[in-house]
Amino acid sequence: MLDKNNKQGYGKAVDYWGIGVLIYELLAGYPPFYDNDEPNNIYKKIVKGVIEFPPFFSLRAKHLIL
Repeated sequence: MLDKNNKQGYGKAVDYWGIGVLIYELLAGYPPFYDNDEPNNIYKKIVKGVIEFPPFFSLRAKHLIL
């Protein structure tokens, strides 16, 4: 995607991040930064980059996502 302000697109890191989010959601049934109480907390969680994994996630699944 091209940013109209600085004429730069995004890199591969964004694609890998999106794939990780998708895999997490497929395995857990909800997105990694979900917050039922306050939707604005989703943005804060994304910026912090802290992900809490459900206990049923295997070590392999965690390594694939991270």
